[in-house]
Amino acid sequence: MWTKEICEQKWFKDLRKEIVWANFWGFSGLNIDPINNKTYKYPISQIDPINRMLRQSTYNFADGIDFAQTVNLLFVQHSTSYERFLGWMQPITREFIMMNMNSMNWIQAGKRLAFPLLKIGYPAINNNVNDQQNLVSPFRAEAENYASSLDPSKTLISPYIIDREGNKISALDIDSKDTSGKQNAHKIYQEFNTDQKNDIRELVFGGTLTSNAGKFGTKGLGEVHADKLQTAIAERNEEVLAVLNDEHDFLWKIKKFYRNFPDNLRFSSNMSKEFNIDEIKLLSDSAVSNGLKLTKEFFLKYGLEDEDIEDNPAPLPTVKDGNEELSVTFDKTKRSLFGVKKKVY
Repeated sequence: MWTKEICEQKWFKDLRKEIVWANFWGFSGLNIDPINNKTYKYPISQIDPINRMLRQSTYNFADGIDFAQTVNLLFVQHSTSYERFLGWMQPITREFIMMNMNSMNWIQAGKRLAFPLLKIGYPAINNNVNDQQNLVSPFRAEAENYASSLDPSKTLISPYIIDREGNKISALDIDSKDTSGKQNAHKIYQEFNTDQKNDIRELVFGGTLTSNAGKFGTKGLGEVHADKLQTAIAERNEEVLAVLNDEHDFLWKIKKFYRNFPDNLRFSSNMSKEFNIDEIKLLSDSAVSNGLKLTKEFFLKYGLEDEDIEDNPAPLPTVKDGNEELSVTFDKTKRSLFGVKKKVY
Protein backbone atom coordinates (compact mmCIF):
# COMPACT_ATOMS: atom_id res chain seq x y z
CA MET A 1 0.00 0.00 0.00
CA TRP A 2 2.76 2.46 0.92
CA THR A 3 4.80 1.48 -2.15
CA LYS A 4 1.87 2.45 -4.37
CA GLU A 5 1.12 5.59 -2.36
CA ILE A 6 4.70 6.94 -2.49
CA CYS A 7 7.08 5.11 -4.83
CA GLU A 8 4.76 5.02 -7.86
CA GLN A 9 3.95 8.74 -7.76
CA LYS A 10 5.45 11.20 -10.23
CA TRP A 11 6.88 13.52 -7.57
CA PHE A 12 8.82 10.63 -6.03
CA LYS A 13 10.15 9.42 -9.39
CA ASP A 14 11.33 12.95 -10.16
CA LEU A 15 12.90 13.13 -6.69
CA ARG A 16 14.96 9.98 -7.30
CA LYS A 17 16.19 11.38 -10.63
CA GLU A 18 17.25 14.65 -9.03
CA ILE A 19 19.11 12.78 -6.29
CA VAL A 20 21.08 10.91 -8.97
CA TRP A 21 21.68 14.08 -11.02
CA ALA A 22 23.14 15.76 -7.96
CA ASN A 23 26.33 13.90 -8.92
CA PHE A 24 26.58 16.24 -11.91
CA TRP A 25 26.12 19.53 -10.06
CA GLY A 26 27.81 18.47 -6.81
CA PHE A 27 24.75 19.47 -4.77
CA SER A 28 21.04 20.14 -5.28
CA GLY A 29 18.28 21.95 -3.44
CA LEU A 30 14.85 20.35 -3.89
CA ASN A 31 11.31 21.27 -2.95
CA ILE A 32 9.02 18.23 -2.52
CA ASP A 33 5.24 18.57 -2.83
CA PRO A 34 3.51 15.18 -2.45
CA ILE A 35 0.10 16.86 -2.17
CA ASN A 36 0.30 18.39 -5.66
CA ASN A 37 2.51 15.54 -6.96
CA LYS A 38 5.46 17.79 -7.90
CA THR A 39 9.18 18.13 -7.21
CA TYR A 40 11.01 21.39 -7.91
CA LYS A 41 14.78 21.92 -8.22
CA TYR A 42 16.14 25.33 -7.22
CA PRO A 43 18.78 27.05 -9.37
CA ILE A 44 22.34 26.54 -8.15
CA SER A 45 22.74 30.31 -7.69
CA GLN A 46 20.00 30.27 -5.03
CA ILE A 47 21.77 27.67 -2.84
CA ASP A 48 24.43 28.18 -0.20
CA PRO A 49 26.18 24.76 -0.12
CA ILE A 50 28.42 25.64 2.82
CA ASN A 51 25.63 26.54 5.25
CA ARG A 52 23.07 24.36 3.42
CA MET A 53 20.72 27.27 3.10
CA LEU A 54 18.26 28.46 0.44
CA ARG A 55 19.06 32.12 -0.11
CA GLN A 56 16.31 34.72 -0.07
CA SER A 57 17.81 36.12 -3.27
CA THR A 58 20.75 35.28 -5.49
CA TYR A 59 23.11 37.87 -3.99
CA ASN A 60 21.86 37.64 -0.41
CA PHE A 61 24.65 35.71 1.29
CA ALA A 62 23.46 36.15 4.88
CA ASP A 63 19.73 35.42 4.97
CA GLY A 64 17.86 32.35 3.85
CA ILE A 65 15.94 29.20 4.80
CA ASP A 66 17.67 26.25 6.46
CA PHE A 67 17.15 23.08 4.42
CA ALA A 68 17.41 20.81 7.47
CA GLN A 69 14.67 22.61 9.42
CA THR A 70 12.15 23.01 6.58
CA VAL A 71 9.80 20.08 6.08
CA ASN A 72 9.35 20.43 2.30
CA LEU A 73 12.99 21.19 1.45
CA LEU A 74 15.73 18.65 0.82
CA PHE A 75 19.45 19.32 0.38
CA VAL A 76 21.38 16.63 -1.51
CA GLN A 77 25.18 16.44 -1.57
CA HIS A 78 26.84 13.06 -2.08
CA SER A 79 30.33 14.23 -1.16
CA THR A 80 31.79 17.27 0.60
CA SER A 81 35.35 16.64 -0.55
CA TYR A 82 37.16 19.40 -2.44
CA GLU A 83 37.65 17.19 -5.49
CA ARG A 84 33.92 16.42 -5.86
CA PHE A 85 32.44 19.62 -4.50
CA LEU A 86 31.28 20.80 -7.95
CA GLY A 87 30.40 17.30 -9.12
CA TRP A 88 31.02 15.72 -12.49
CA MET A 89 30.31 18.94 -14.35
CA GLN A 90 33.61 20.44 -13.20
CA PRO A 91 35.77 18.14 -15.40
CA ILE A 92 33.02 17.74 -18.01
CA THR A 93 32.74 21.51 -18.49
CA ARG A 94 36.48 21.84 -19.09
CA GLU A 95 36.35 19.08 -21.68
CA PHE A 96 33.34 20.64 -23.39
CA ILE A 97 35.16 23.98 -23.63
CA MET A 98 38.14 22.28 -25.29
CA MET A 99 35.85 20.33 -27.63
CA ASN A 100 34.04 23.54 -28.57
CA MET A 101 37.33 25.27 -29.39
CA ASN A 102 38.37 22.19 -31.35
CA SER A 103 35.12 22.26 -33.32
CA MET A 104 35.67 25.90 -34.27
CA ASN A 105 39.24 25.08 -35.36
CA TRP A 106 37.86 22.16 -37.34
CA ILE A 107 35.46 24.50 -39.17
CA GLN A 108 38.22 27.00 -39.89
CA ALA A 109 40.50 24.25 -41.14
CA GLY A 110 37.71 22.96 -43.35
CA LYS A 111 37.24 26.37 -44.93
CA ARG A 112 40.96 26.82 -45.47
CA LEU A 113 42.13 23.35 -46.48
CA ALA A 114 39.18 21.74 -48.20
CA PHE A 115 38.95 24.19 -51.12
CA PRO A 116 41.54 25.97 -53.30
CA LEU A 117 42.63 29.36 -52.04
CA LEU A 118 41.64 32.37 -54.16
CA LYS A 119 44.35 34.92 -54.88
CA ILE A 120 43.40 38.48 -55.82
CA GLY A 121 46.16 40.82 -57.00
CA TYR A 122 45.88 44.56 -57.74
CA PRO A 123 48.21 47.15 -59.34
CA ALA A 124 50.48 48.94 -56.96
CA ILE A 125 50.34 52.24 -58.94
CA ASN A 126 47.82 54.96 -59.50
CA ASN A 127 47.50 55.92 -55.84
CA ASN A 128 45.23 58.78 -54.87
CA VAL A 129 45.39 61.09 -51.86
CA ASN A 130 42.39 61.13 -49.52
CA ASP A 131 41.19 63.87 -47.20
CA GLN A 132 43.69 62.80 -44.50
CA GLN A 133 46.52 63.17 -47.02
CA ASN A 134 47.09 59.42 -47.14
CA LEU A 135 47.80 57.47 -50.32
CA VAL A 136 44.84 55.29 -51.30
CA SER A 137 44.75 52.74 -54.12
CA PRO A 138 41.28 52.30 -55.63
CA PHE A 139 42.33 48.87 -56.91
CA ARG A 140 43.25 47.72 -53.39
CA ALA A 141 39.85 48.82 -52.12
CA GLU A 142 38.19 46.91 -54.96
CA ALA A 143 40.27 43.78 -54.21
CA GLU A 144 39.36 43.94 -50.51
CA ASN A 145 35.70 44.29 -51.46
CA TYR A 146 35.93 41.13 -53.56
CA ALA A 147 37.75 39.21 -50.83
CA SER A 148 35.13 40.13 -48.20
CA SER A 149 32.22 38.93 -50.34
CA LEU A 150 33.53 35.59 -51.58
CA ASP A 151 30.74 33.17 -52.39
CA PRO A 152 30.99 30.04 -54.58
CA SER A 153 27.55 30.82 -56.02
CA LYS A 154 28.59 34.26 -57.27
CA THR A 155 30.86 35.49 -60.08
CA LEU A 156 33.59 38.05 -59.50
CA ILE A 157 33.52 41.08 -61.80
CA SER A 158 36.74 42.89 -62.64
CA PRO A 159 37.26 45.80 -65.05
CA TYR A 160 39.90 45.54 -67.78
CA ILE A 161 41.56 47.67 -70.49
CA ILE A 162 42.90 46.79 -73.96
CA ASP A 163 46.47 47.67 -74.83
CA ARG A 164 47.81 48.72 -78.23
CA GLU A 165 48.28 45.11 -79.25
CA GLY A 166 44.67 44.23 -78.46
CA ASN A 167 45.37 42.24 -75.30
CA LYS A 168 43.02 42.48 -72.36
CA ILE A 169 44.62 43.73 -69.15
CA SER A 170 42.48 43.14 -66.06
CA ALA A 171 42.48 45.67 -63.26
CA LEU A 172 42.75 42.77 -60.78
CA ASP A 173 44.76 39.57 -61.01
CA ILE A 174 42.48 36.71 -59.85
CA ASP A 175 43.97 33.25 -59.49
CA SER A 176 43.35 30.10 -57.39
CA LYS A 177 45.97 27.94 -55.69
CA ASP A 178 45.64 24.46 -54.28
CA THR A 179 46.26 24.17 -50.57
CA SER A 180 49.27 22.33 -49.21
CA GLY A 181 47.39 20.78 -46.30
CA LYS A 182 48.26 17.19 -45.45
CA GLN A 183 45.77 14.42 -46.05
CA ASN A 184 43.54 13.54 -43.05
CA ALA A 185 44.77 16.58 -41.14
CA HIS A 186 41.20 17.07 -39.86
CA LYS A 187 41.50 13.83 -37.85
CA ILE A 188 43.63 15.67 -35.29
CA TYR A 189 40.50 17.48 -34.15
CA GLN A 190 38.19 14.54 -34.73
CA GLU A 191 40.21 12.07 -32.66
CA PHE A 192 40.67 14.58 -29.84
CA ASN A 193 36.91 15.13 -29.55
CA THR A 194 36.29 11.38 -29.68
CA ASP A 195 38.73 10.76 -26.82
CA GLN A 196 37.15 13.52 -24.73
CA LYS A 197 33.66 12.07 -25.23
CA ASN A 198 34.92 8.64 -24.21
CA ASP A 199 36.40 10.13 -21.04
CA ILE A 200 32.98 11.57 -20.18
CA ARG A 201 31.24 8.24 -20.92
CA GLU A 202 33.67 6.40 -18.70
CA LEU A 203 33.18 8.92 -15.90
CA VAL A 204 29.36 8.61 -15.95
CA PHE A 205 28.67 5.07 -17.18
CA GLY A 206 31.83 3.26 -16.07
CA GLY A 207 32.68 2.27 -19.65
CA THR A 208 32.53 3.50 -23.24
CA LEU A 209 30.98 0.62 -25.19
CA THR A 210 27.56 0.92 -23.54
CA SER A 211 26.62 3.84 -25.82
CA ASN A 212 29.17 3.69 -28.65
CA ALA A 213 30.75 0.63 -30.29
CA GLY A 214 33.94 2.55 -31.11
CA LYS A 215 36.65 1.20 -33.41
CA PHE A 216 37.33 -2.05 -31.60
CA GLY A 217 33.95 -2.92 -30.07
CA THR A 218 33.25 -6.64 -29.73
CA LYS A 219 30.59 -8.71 -28.03
CA GLY A 220 33.02 -9.80 -25.31
CA LEU A 221 34.15 -6.24 -24.56
CA GLY A 222 30.55 -5.08 -24.69
CA GLU A 223 29.56 -7.57 -21.99
CA VAL A 224 32.45 -6.40 -19.80
CA HIS A 225 31.38 -2.77 -20.17
CA ALA A 226 27.74 -3.75 -19.56
CA ASP A 227 28.82 -5.28 -16.24
CA LYS A 228 30.64 -2.06 -15.37
CA LEU A 229 27.46 -0.13 -16.20
CA GLN A 230 25.46 -2.30 -13.80
CA THR A 231 28.08 -1.62 -11.13
CA ALA A 232 27.72 2.13 -11.71
CA ILE A 233 23.91 1.85 -11.56
CA ALA A 234 24.12 -0.12 -8.31
CA GLU A 235 26.35 2.59 -6.80
CA ARG A 236 23.91 5.34 -7.82
CA ASN A 237 21.08 3.25 -6.37
CA GLU A 238 22.87 3.04 -3.01
CA GLU A 239 23.28 6.82 -3.01
CA VAL A 240 19.55 7.31 -3.60
CA LEU A 241 18.63 4.90 -0.81
CA ALA A 242 21.08 6.58 1.57
CA VAL A 243 19.28 9.91 1.06
CA LEU A 244 15.76 8.44 1.29
CA ASN A 245 16.49 6.41 4.44
CA ASP A 246 18.14 9.24 6.37
CA GLU A 247 16.15 9.37 9.62
CA HIS A 248 17.45 12.86 10.45
CA ASP A 249 16.43 14.37 7.12
CA PHE A 250 14.06 12.86 4.55
CA LEU A 251 12.25 10.24 6.65
CA TRP A 252 11.01 12.60 9.37
CA LYS A 253 9.97 15.12 6.73
CA ILE A 254 7.95 12.66 4.63
CA LYS A 255 6.09 11.53 7.74
CA LYS A 256 4.61 15.03 8.04
CA PHE A 257 2.67 14.57 4.81
CA TYR A 258 0.97 11.23 5.66
CA ARG A 259 -1.18 9.99 8.50
CA ASN A 260 -0.40 6.68 10.21
CA PHE A 261 3.02 6.58 8.58
CA PRO A 262 4.83 3.45 9.89
CA ASP A 263 7.81 4.21 12.10
CA ASN A 264 9.81 1.29 10.71
CA LEU A 265 9.20 2.09 7.03
CA ARG A 266 12.36 2.05 4.88
CA PHE A 267 12.91 2.41 1.14
CA SER A 268 14.58 -0.40 -0.79
CA SER A 269 14.85 -1.68 -4.35
CA ASN A 270 15.05 -5.01 -6.09
CA MET A 271 18.76 -5.62 -6.62
CA SER A 272 18.44 -9.28 -7.61
CA LYS A 273 20.24 -10.46 -10.71
CA GLU A 274 18.20 -10.72 -13.89
CA PHE A 275 18.67 -14.00 -15.75
CA ASN A 276 17.97 -14.54 -19.42
CA ILE A 277 16.18 -17.60 -20.79
CA ASP A 278 19.40 -19.49 -21.55
CA GLU A 279 20.74 -18.95 -18.02
CA ILE A 280 17.45 -20.09 -16.44
CA LYS A 281 17.47 -23.22 -18.62
CA LEU A 282 21.01 -24.03 -17.47
CA LEU A 283 19.99 -23.54 -13.84
CA SER A 284 16.89 -25.70 -14.30
CA ASP A 285 18.83 -28.52 -16.00
CA SER A 286 21.49 -28.37 -13.30
CA ALA A 287 18.85 -28.55 -10.56
CA VAL A 288 17.07 -31.52 -12.17
CA SER A 289 20.32 -33.41 -12.71
CA ASN A 290 21.03 -33.06 -8.98
CA GLY A 291 17.56 -34.23 -7.95
CA LEU A 292 16.30 -30.70 -7.21
CA LYS A 293 13.73 -28.38 -8.74
CA LEU A 294 13.20 -24.65 -9.05
CA THR A 295 10.35 -23.24 -7.00
CA LYS A 296 7.61 -20.87 -8.13
CA GLU A 297 9.22 -18.13 -6.04
CA PHE A 298 12.39 -18.39 -8.15
CA PHE A 299 10.53 -17.47 -11.35
CA LEU A 300 8.66 -14.67 -9.58
CA LYS A 301 11.93 -13.33 -8.20
CA TYR A 302 13.64 -13.21 -11.58
CA GLY A 303 11.09 -11.54 -13.81
CA LEU A 304 7.86 -13.51 -14.28
CA GLU A 305 4.55 -12.20 -13.00
CA ASP A 306 2.36 -14.14 -10.58
CA GLU A 307 -0.55 -14.34 -13.02
CA ASP A 308 1.73 -15.91 -15.65
CA ILE A 309 2.46 -18.95 -13.47
CA GLU A 310 0.14 -21.64 -12.18
CA ASP A 311 0.73 -25.07 -10.73
CA ASN A 312 0.70 -28.01 -13.11
CA PRO A 313 -2.35 -30.24 -12.26
CA ALA A 314 -1.45 -33.60 -10.76
CA PRO A 315 -1.91 -36.55 -13.16
CA LEU A 316 -4.94 -38.78 -12.57
CA PRO A 317 -4.06 -42.18 -11.07
CA THR A 318 -5.11 -45.16 -13.23
CA VAL A 319 -6.09 -48.71 -12.28
CA LYS A 320 -5.70 -51.44 -14.84
CA ASP A 321 -8.53 -54.00 -15.07
CA GLY A 322 -8.00 -56.31 -17.95
CA ASN A 323 -7.91 -54.29 -21.18
CA GLU A 324 -9.54 -51.28 -19.59
CA GLU A 325 -8.11 -48.47 -17.43
CA LEU A 326 -10.23 -46.88 -14.69
CA SER A 327 -9.53 -43.20 -14.06
CA VAL A 328 -9.76 -42.26 -10.40
CA THR A 329 -9.79 -38.73 -9.03
CA PHE A 330 -10.15 -37.43 -5.52
CA ASP A 331 -11.99 -34.41 -4.27
CA LYS A 332 -9.60 -33.03 -1.67
CA THR A 333 -12.36 -31.05 0.00
CA LYS A 334 -15.02 -33.70 0.51
CA ARG A 335 -12.58 -36.62 0.52
CA SER A 336 -14.96 -38.71 -1.65
CA LEU A 337 -14.33 -40.89 -4.68
CA PHE A 338 -15.91 -39.81 -7.99
CA GLY A 339 -15.53 -40.02 -11.75
CA VAL A 340 -14.89 -43.81 -11.89
CA LYS A 341 -15.64 -45.30 -15.28
CA LYS A 342 -18.07 -48.17 -15.13
CA LYS A 343 -16.80 -51.57 -16.07
CA VAL A 344 -18.49 -53.14 -19.10
CA TYR A 345 -19.35 -56.86 -18.86
